[in-house]
Amino acid sequence: MSLPPEILEKILLVVQYQADPSRRGPVLASLALVCKEWLPEVRRALYQSLYLGNRWTTPAHTMTLLVRTLSTSPSLASLVREVDAHRSQGLGRYTLFVLAEAITLCPNIRRLKVHTTGYHDDEKDALLHALRSCSSLEHLKLTMLSLDLEDKASFTIDELWNMLQSWPQIAYINVGSSMGPSVTPPDRAVVPSIVCSHLRQFSTGIRLDDAQLVTLSHVAPSLSELETVCHPTRMTDHGLGAALRIWTPTLAILRLTPTQFQDGPSYPHHAMGGFDAYTISSVISSLEAVQILEVPADYIQPQHLSRRLKKLTHLTYNCMRDAFASGLLTALDQDDTLLALRVLTLPTAHFDGAAADSGAWRRVDWDPSLRRALKAVCETRGIRLYFEGTGGYF
Repeated sequence: MSLPPEILEKILLVVQYQADPSRRGPVLASLALVCKEWLPEVRRALYQSLYLGNRWTTPAHTMTLLVRTLSTSPSLASLVREVDAHRSQGLGRYTLFVLAEAITLCPNIRRLKVHTTGYHDDEKDALLHALRSCSSLEHLKLTMLSLDLEDKASFTIDELWNMLQSWPQIAYINVGSSMGPSVTPPDRAVVPSIVCSHLRQFSTGIRLDDAQLVTLSHVAPSLSELETVCHPTRMTDHGLGAALRIWTPTLAILRLTPTQFQDGPSYPHHAMGGFDAYTISSVISSLEAVQILEVPADYIQPQHLSRRLKKLTHLTYNCMRDAFASGLLTALDQDDTLLALRVLTLPTAHFDGAAADSGAWRRVDWDPSLRRALKAVCETRGIRLYFEGTGGYF
């Protein structure tokens, strides 16, 4: 069948980017059988992005066949640009070994997504070796189903810094909760000499301490998006503040997820250790490029919601204490503050600071009049007001 090359190219684009990923391979394989003229282009599209699913949809013997094909056909292995093994169930033990071997065979991988059920030491070593071989890597998403399994190992943040030396083009890193804490004492931490000038997005489900944040700011001085778990006793002006000052011109998205709690924050407000709420708040309010901000209210106090945040469109306040509620209303009531804000998300309940002084936190529902006042000022300014858990805006 003879078709102009541009028509075939459009057909392949539709299959590659609009088809269900689980069906992409079979459809492309069928197209490869249409005629000899189609085979080279279809084969390139087929191997450019490998969708490996999970242990339920991709049996180990299927991955073994893939490894056999790649090892006997280096030309096919060189076509691979993306490996997607990121699905909810996670990869099992034997499958992870085979996956590591497949990654090692593909020298031009740029995007890699892996979701596992956890690692044993030998699995971790195999995957570490495979990741270091990806010298063209630009996008990494490495997550784990659970760390609460016996005899499971995890990567450390120190091992991540070491691997960065193998990825000069890395632009996106999401390690979820697959990273373990650093084994190096903070006072002995060594800042890597590598600078990843292309790294723009960094996301992790673990808490980064002062030393790790400073290291990240040196490794990725042009970061535009940061997402991590925060805890006031571990994020101070020496760490978070220093890093944010470096990222002030570039940081557009900052998400600091608070430590999980049930009856109240896991830290008493009067015992925050090295956390300087006022200084951190003033530093965050100076982030001139920030557009999306998701932080505990202690990290940016209402009086610091200044006119300097000219690009802020989405603001999410977590763990709000009652003392901040009226201050937030006052800030929103000023015509020259947060001019670009379009979405404001607040917790369904806040915390009684007076109760915290006695060592106990108490959830307090919003005062109806204050809630109405917030709704009114948001409506006047065209801001959508969300209360988490309500499923809609007000």
